[in-house]
Amino acid sequence: MYLETLEELRRTYAEFPEVTNNCGSLRLAGDADEMKDIVKQYNMMKEDGLPVQWYVGTEGEGLLIESDGTFNPLLRCRQLALKCLKLGAKLYGKSKAVDVSGTEVVCANGQKIKCKRVVVAVDGAIEALLPELQNRVRTTRLQMLATEPTNDVQVSRAVYRRWGYDYY
Repeated sequence: MYLETLEELRRTYAEFPEVTNNCGSLRLAGDADEMKDIVKQYNMMKEDGLPVQWYVGTEGEGLLIESDGTFNPLLRCRQLALKCLKLGAKLYGKSKAVDVSGTEVVCANGQKIKCKRVVVAVDGAIEALLPELQNRVRTTRLQMLATEPTNDVQVSRAVYRRWGYDYY
């Protein structure tokens, strides 16, 4: 599965170079238990021949995955939407979906959108839209803290810390 992820990363970097940054990522430990898990991940990745390096630097100690990177999700979403429109897709924004089947979406205003296929992509609460997934998925919260743009902190790559609760 990870090899497929690497291939998707290569494709994404090539297809959307203006919104992606192949800068690598770090996984750093917030405590001793997490460091044990990081060492275990490192050993397993090495054993499987996956790209990983041990890292010690100003940010801390842990894994460096050079093939990883970042992207601007809003710009990528807009580029994907434009690509789909050029291929003949129709996009419906500001249309709250209240019911979905394989070939139809019913909106809160009563509008029915018929199509060959429905792709559901939501930011949380998918089990509210598709109750049949209630026992198979669980929505989790994503919180973010932001400031106005500043040059006080410079980060050269994505960093995961405290089991992914801290991401910058």
